[in-house]
Amino acid sequence: MHRTATMSQRPQRSRLPAVAPHCAPLRALAWALTGALVRATVLVLAAAEPAGAAPDITGTWSVQTGEVSYRVRHIMHGAEGISREVRGQATCAGGVCMLALSVPVASFVTRDPDRDRDMRAVTRAAQHPMV
Repeated sequence: MHRTATMSQRPQRSRLPAVAPHCAPLRALAWALTGALVRATVLVLAAAEPAGAAPDITGTWSVQTGEVSYRVRHIMHGAEGISREVRGQATCAGGVCMLALSVPVASFVTRDPDRDRDMRAVTRAAQHPMV
């Protein structure tokens, strides 16, 4: 007996572009990059927060140099992508600091051109060039 699957029974396809099997862990890369920026934000804000009776920090600073990285783990190996093209600005007033960072997705390199190409495809770097 031959049965036809209905629409609800068919397996769901991923909305992300297909990549080589060894790059499957890169599907979570966008979240990893966002997490890296959040961690960087927390570290800068913690460092800029006045301690005890320290004077109020007021001012605006531009990011001159910086580094943001992501890590991907796979059964066979891991990889780390690094970007040194961090742009941003920190503003502090009244004991409150705000930090805005952005990094071009295409600027992350892992020393493997094929992996870098797959990462840009998975994260849709052409449509979403900054993180």
